[in-house]
Amino acid sequence: MTGSKLVRNMENYFWNELGIAVQIAVKDYSGHAYYFPIGDYFNGMSLTKANRWAKEKGCSIIDNVSELSGKTVF
Repeated sequence: MTGSKLVRNMENYFWNELGIAVQIAVKDYSGHAYYFPIGDYFNGMSLTKANRWAKEKGCSIIDNVSELSGKTVF
């Protein structure tokens, strides 16, 4: 894994190589506790650019992933 890998490619890697569905997510954006920035704009970003974008939007690290377990969050 490198910071130059695109968000969509990282998600696809986990699915295709490991059989694990993942979604890159951020915390505390647009009034939502957890938010999945879905779309070509975000998915086409490198992981490094996505991290910069999240910081600029005031997002923080999801530190308790158990809160997401078994949920669809928007």
